[in-house]
Formats: sequence, structure tokens, C-alpha cells
Amino acid sequence: MYKEIIIVRHGHAVSNYGRISDFDRPLSESGILAAYEAANKLKEKGFNPDTIITSSAIRAVHTATILKDVLELNNFIINDQMYLAEVETLIKIINNINDSASKIILVGHNPTLTYFSHYFKVDVNNLSPASSVYLKFKMKKWSEIKKHKPINSFVSLS
Repeated sequence: MYKEIIIVRHGHAVSNYGRISDFDRPLSESGILAAYEAANKLKEKGFNPDTIITSSAIRAVHTATILKDVLELNNFIINDQMYLAEVETLIKIINNINDSASKIILVGHNPTLTYFSHYFKVDVNNLSPASSVYLKFKMKKWSEIKKHKPINSFVSLS
């Protein structure tokens, strides 16, 4: 049995730090377009996940909503722990996914997603906005993820 993960960095956000908090920054116009482009790429490749789990930051939720709509998904989870998470926190979140799900999308932030990719030996310098990393594992349970290396992986930069 296989488990597949696509990690997606949120689209480009407005950089208006002075007036709004980092958490509340929305996607920029180019970030919205890039999120749609990333979603359409996944749809063209036939990737139909069981679940999307996203950080609760506005820009991540917006990116995840675009993915959900384009991929026509129902299972959408907002997870407060993903904002400013460490790699170990992402692994704990993955460990708790229902094993009936075989394909998931995680939408979050850098540097965590780049470090997460490095943890699984994926060669990416810096995951740019709306870019993704695909990881495929030969395992039955999400709780086994730390014991496995991906049998397949690739990076899709926007």
C-alpha cells in the first residue's frame, strides 16, 4: 500500500507588514493566479487527494481553498498548529491522519516546508510560493512515516 503527500507552499502574499499582522496577510493577485496554476497542474496530473490540511494563516487557507475548489474536494482541515510549525509538528500532524486516506495535501509555510523536504532527502533550495513537493511512501499507516524514505519524489516550482 502507498501513501502520497503533496506539500504546497501558499501563494505569494501581500507584503504590507506595517498595517496587518503576518498571520492575516492575504494572497496577492499574482499569488491567487499561481495558486490556481498549481491546482490545475495537480488536476491535469490526476492527483486526487482524500484530504487537504492547511495552516490557519489567511494566505494558506486561501491557497488551500483554491486547491479544494479546483480539485473538487470535500475533506478540508484547518490546523492552527501548522502556522510557524517545526518539521516535527508536521510529522505529528501526519501521524494523526486517518489511515483510510492514501493521498493528502499539506498547505503551509517556509522555512518549514523546505526543511520538511530536506528531512525526506528532497533536493530543493527554497520552496517558492505556490510550489510543491510530491512524496510517495510504501507504507500502510501514516504513523510509520518517520520509518520510511520516499520511493518517489519530485519538486514542482511555480
